[in-house]
Amino acid sequence: MEEQMARRLVAAEGKKLQQAGLVARTWGNISCRIDENHFVITPSGLDYETMTARDLVLMDIRNGVCCGAHKPSSEKGVHLAAYQIFPEVGYVIHTHQTYATAIGLCGFEQLAMVGVIAFSLATLFQLVTLPVEFNASARAVRSLENSGRMDEAQIRGTKRVLTAAALTYVAALALSLANLLRLFLLVGGRNRRR
Repeated sequence: MEEQMARRLVAAEGKKLQQAGLVARTWGNISCRIDENHFVITPSGLDYETMTARDLVLMDIRNGVCCGAHKPSSEKGVHLAAYQIFPEVGYVIHTHQTYATAIGLCGFEQLAMVGVIAFSLATLFQLVTLPVEFNASARAVRSLENSGRMDEAQIRGTKRVLTAAALTYVAALALSLANLLRLFLLVGGRNRRR
């Protein structure tokens, strides 16, 4: 992409993001790849409403050297890494939406614990309902046996299918328990490192 076109595109998109309420004041940043070696990025601390294409900062993908009248966004390293690691990436938008920022400010530990509690409740529900699933399969087999509509071979096949169906609930519970353990280890490990 031609540099001036990239500059105009980023400046225009910054205004659109602000008008849509996806960024507030100078939060967030945008960049656009020009070629395999360069990209332009929004400057640090400049409001999108007043920012022009000339205000953008030119950066070298190979070494991170920047050129422009302003400092590049403080998130320039994230953009640089995206362009270096993924050559197919042509555009990066990093926003700080109001609600996402509010959730982030409440802290990882509190948010993580809400997730662990919710997942624990879902796993407990699976555990409590597991006998119900096995009972339902057994009742279905008894009902089919008593109906007289199936011969012995069909009944045996039906039992195998319904047992396998009930065992899927066991597998799901085992997977949930493993994921719950993983969550406990992740959250607990993060808290111990602090």
